[in-house]
Amino acid sequence: MATTTDTWIALLRGVNVGGVKVEMAALRQLVAELGPTDVRTVLASGNVVLRADGADEATLADQLAAAVSERWGRTIPVLVRSAADLRALARAEPFGDAAEAKLVHVVVLDGQPDPGAVEALLERARADEEVVAGDRALYVWYRGGSARSTLTLDRIEAATGRTGTARNRTTVRRLLALAEGAAPP
Repeated sequence: MATTTDTWIALLRGVNVGGVKVEMAALRQLVAELGPTDVRTVLASGNVVLRADGADEATLADQLAAAVSERWGRTIPVLVRSAADLRALARAEPFGDAAEAKLVHVVVLDGQPDPGAVEALLERARADEEVVAGDRALYVWYRGGSARSTLTLDRIEAATGRTGTARNRTTVRRLLALAEGAAPP
């Protein structure tokens, strides 16, 4: 969809956590070479905030994924959302401030998850985990932490048939602050 917002957030899956090493300075340079401006990264896990006038989500995602894969020699999925879309995802997060920020993950997906897939995930979840579907996303509350959970990103992708990447609430808020020109929390 075309937009006049022009501020976008690109989320690379599995960067610097799953064997694919990407330096953020090199990533910023690569993205800027493609035409976007005001390219900034948050943390070292493949979070990019950029401006791309007149761009659309699908085209940006495809261009970034192709360039990143060519540069690093690996297929690295890239999911893109407008700043407004990410803000809406953050506002819709169902767990509220009672949930510790690092234990709540937003799994951004490349399409809407099937309700049956969400039910299947809930059946695999531990008693201290909760999964709620959102707009092309899932919200997962790992009350006991995500390190030993069976709700891994690979299992979420297999159950939903969608490509995704997860960010915790703290990272989502940092990305929004940067996209909106505020100091990150």
